Amino acid sequence: MEWGLVIRRNTGELLQLVSLMLASLGSGVVSRGLHLSVLRRLRAVEAAFRRLVVVAARDVSVRVVLRDAPVGGILCGQGSSARMPLVPLFDPRKRFGLSRGWSRAAPQLTVLDVDEWQVRVVPDARPLNPERLQRRLSALQAGLADLPKQALRLARWRARRDLRVAAAKKVGPFSPMRPGWPPGYRVDRQEVVHEILDDLDLLARRIENGAVAA
Repeated sequence: MEWGLVIRRNTGELLQLVSLMLASLGSGVVSRGLHLSVLRRLRAVEAAFRRLVVVAARDVSVRVVLRDAPVGGILCGQGSSARMPLVPLFDPRKRFGLSRGWSRAAPQLTVLDVDEWQVRVVPDARPLNPERLQRRLSALQAGLADLPKQALRLARWRARRDLRVAAAKKVGPFSPMRPGWPPGYRVDRQEVVHEILDDLDLLARRIENGAVAA
């Protein structure tokens, strides 16, 4: 397989999607609908990025010293709060249990004359500050622009994981990808990002399972 071509093509497509989302947010407040639309797409792009890192790190090996510091989260540089955050290398784990119920952001109105059990959710029209989305998108841009560095991050985590397994210590997540569908996945593959995510998820899982040669 032409790994270099796969990495370059998907990196370029993801960078283009990130640039379009940043442009859509502009420089001021945005509507709640636009905020939600970008957030949904962003989850899929972040999941695709993590799988692209798995592909890029398929043949990267490093030697590390075992330590207990967490790896893979959004970490800022020590002594500099303005440093670009890092995109998490791990999918958010699914939460099982009771539902959190109705959203507090959307008031609920019961229509008694039609159906006493019918509930109408009135959307909140207040504009939102997109700063957090913009920071996540900027972090994605930086990560995609320096994919070898992200592959090295993952290779270091794998080396520490293997040392913990050898020492019979608690490992935590064994793979950066959670079981089941990836975050942001759509069965109907409505947009380009869903097709990219589907392809990269299949390839990354085959690499993780040793079904694809490095």
